[in-house]
Amino acid sequence: MDALVTRSPRLAAFWPFTPTAIDDVATWSELVTGGAFERLWLGQSVALETASTVAYAAGTGRRVPIGIAVNVIPMHHPLTVVQSMRAMAAATGHDVRVCFSAGDPVAQERFTGARYSSPMTAAREFLTVVRGLLDGERVRHDGTYFPLDAALPARPHAGRVLIGLGVLRPGMTRLAGELADTATSWLTPPDYVRDVLVPALDEGAAVASRPRPELVVPVHCVLAGPGRDPVALAEVAIGKHLRTPSYRKLLAAAGEDDVLARGHRAALDSGLVTYGTADDIAERVLAVAAAGADEVPLVVHHPHRSWPAARDEWLEVGSAVAARLSSARRDRPTVATT
Repeated sequence: MDALVTRSPRLAAFWPFTPTAIDDVATWSELVTGGAFERLWLGQSVALETASTVAYAAGTGRRVPIGIAVNVIPMHHPLTVVQSMRAMAAATGHDVRVCFSAGDPVAQERFTGARYSSPMTAAREFLTVVRGLLDGERVRHDGTYFPLDAALPARPHAGRVLIGLGVLRPGMTRLAGELADTATSWLTPPDYVRDVLVPALDEGAAVASRPRPELVVPVHCVLAGPGRDPVALAEVAIGKHLRTPSYRKLLAAAGEDDVLARGHRAALDSGLVTYGTADDIAERVLAVAAAGADEVPLVVHHPHRSWPAARDEWLEVGSAVAARLSSARRDRPTVATT
């Protein structure tokens, strides 16, 4: 039986790489223009400036909704990041969602010369300043991390720019509830989404007397097929994350002790990386939707080296999951969003 879906989540595609060639986003945009996915999510690129690749895609006629998760705050200045987000909205003609993270201490030190004594304060200051600039305000902010006295011209007519935070733990999630339009997680099991992230998001929104932001919860998956090695694909998918302190703390808090002990092999057993048929993947998406997600990007990991084969697999999985979501929805009102 399908899980009870009390909201109507959008289905998106999360490309598990970052742009390294100017036409990467144009290529992957086919997932949105040709199938059930409503948005293309990207990670931050360190090879090419992401807005340039998005603008190139738009110039080829592939103007699709874009999300970025996450931009590492120490790599960005509020003024230039607002210009970049506006450029993407103008190029695509769609809303653009960009989520930020304070990053780990190593990244902070590499890009700023020092570690943030309070990542929460840094994230609060960054989002506050960016929000003011997006709203056309003269921003006079005498902050610890992002002092600024500046304004930008009124933005061009385009899609909205929605800003967010990457969230793993309750503190940053409450801050997202207070300040952000969107919060996005990574490697968060449905129970943790329901019991930890959603309540923290609600708490933050209540503090600010505002509707809670939308919650974006990606689902990592591998479609079963002849000759496939799910263990190897799971290692490629999340092996690096399972060796990262911030994600290990998250998984400990989420009760994923077996994953911490056995790594990606246990992640397959727990569903953290869902392996199976398109119907099995749909079951995981339904569980995440029932836990409170407003948007569920699929992260489809596969061994294909050719784009046509990869595209067809993504579209096959997306179509099957969208059909199951449609059949499982209940006529309940969704939470208001900003």
